[in-house]
Amino acid sequence: MNRRRIDYFLIFLVVIIGGIVWFGVEFGGRVWNNVRMGKNPNIIGTMDVSELNLKKPRYQADIDVAGSVYDIRINDGPLLDDSEGHLMNTQVELNEWAQDGNNILSIELRPLPGEKNLPLEARITVAVTVRESGEGESDPHVIDTISFRDGVATADTWKNRPGGIPPRTKPIAGGGIRIEHDLPMHLTFAKWAWLNAPEIDNDDATIRSLMEETKRLHKILVARDVDAWETGLSELSRDLETASYVPIGSMRDGMRQSHEKYLKDPQLQSPDPPEEDLDLTLYGGGRLARLSSYGDPVLVLEDQKAHISVFFDYLFRRDASGKWVISRIKH
Repeated sequence: MNRRRIDYFLIFLVVIIGGIVWFGVEFGGRVWNNVRMGKNPNIIGTMDVSELNLKKPRYQADIDVAGSVYDIRINDGPLLDDSEGHLMNTQVELNEWAQDGNNILSIELRPLPGEKNLPLEARITVAVTVRESGEGESDPHVIDTISFRDGVATADTWKNRPGGIPPRTKPIAGGGIRIEHDLPMHLTFAKWAWLNAPEIDNDDATIRSLMEETKRLHKILVARDVDAWETGLSELSRDLETASYVPIGSMRDGMRQSHEKYLKDPQLQSPDPPEEDLDLTLYGGGRLARLSSYGDPVLVLEDQKAHISVFFDYLFRRDASGKWVISRIKH
């Protein structure tokens, strides 16, 4: 069935902040198609990022990729991926995946569907920038540019950092290549809970446990219980506010309106989650889990007549007691 997929968090965050708060844009389906390298931002060479004295540092990555299937992450948190290998030129936000200190950018490039090897024209450029967030934002400073062209991975500034090392590459299954590179970042908020969460076992028991949590959330959707839904998203909402430097709780009213809009819409129904053909994908060094079926999230609201689907593509962590917590959303 031809379905028009609606990114729930595009509407969710636009309703919340009316397109004003910068962080919401990234959840709108990778719509920052304006690589800013052409604006001649400052390039940090020997300067440490902390020397910029940014009080609200906002990190972004300008990504230009073509000629391959790709999966781009920071600290193993998903930034951008495409199993079909469509050409992409976009900008993504990094704060929700980053930590103060060293961060690892990873890029996996694989042959296009039906091919056995990466073509010579396979390429990617990732320019990581930082600027002061908020009113009167500063010009972006490029802290590093990582590239892969003609089969060679390079980075701009590692030689200028004490102990810096060049990008690390290795072949991966299916004729692809994996590139890793260290990115020092200075952040002013506390370390994210998911970075310290227990590691999750990649096994059938985890799938069954996460499926039970999915069924619990499905019951909330069916009951159209807005209060319970908001409670389940408390960590995710708080972290988004922290990463975007807005007061905690400031998004609450907009969130409420958005939840009521979808959960109270009689045309949108939540089908039973599939119990077969389930896939478990771990992110964040094995600390975040995603459950899917044929690539799609298992929690959804649908209007089958209008061919509209609203997906809830959540990443879960475990707390110290083993309980599942919605911590992030996959972009």
